[in-house]
Amino acid sequence: PNTFFSNVDPNVFQQALIAEDEGDIVLAKQLYTSIVTTEPNSLYAVQSLGRLNSLYCESPAQVGELRALYDSYLSTCSDNVLVQSATNKKIMLDRFDGFFDSAIQQYEHELLKCNSEMDSLLCLLDIAYTMQEMYYADQSKGAYMVNSYHAHGLNISSLKDAEQEIEQLWEAIMLK
Repeated sequence: PNTFFSNVDPNVFQQALIAEDEGDIVLAKQLYTSIVTTEPNSLYAVQSLGRLNSLYCESPAQVGELRALYDSYLSTCSDNVLVQSATNKKIMLDRFDGFFDSAIQQYEHELLKCNSEMDSLLCLLDIAYTMQEMYYADQSKGAYMVNSYHAHGLNISSLKDAEQEIEQLWEAIMLK
């Protein structure tokens, strides 16, 4: 409530959403990127980073571009709330690159900073989804690594465990 959000022309964000919806991914990326670089202290910038995550997950070879954009954003944004939100979104890049252990460590770090039960549940959900993605990646490679996660009330030793934990976390979230 006490956070100032600078005004960005909502039409640019709307244009990016329309371009994305119409399949013009190149234009959508350009528009979202322009918002992030020109108005880093706006809520639209963080929303644009989230949309860019969705677009870049389809082209993993280009995730390096998005990492550079995040680094630039985090060094120019002066709003702590927006920086925290962007930091949480940036963890997804490690998941895109298959650096699941790194992502989990970062989520655990963020879990320690949670101020509410809902934030904690959402962070645990991110950990469970990361474990699920790790198991899927292992299956697609034909390799089965013995990775499990037993912390913060989560007990995941298999894909089935990850799916059950995700279901239980969603149930807990819906009750809040």
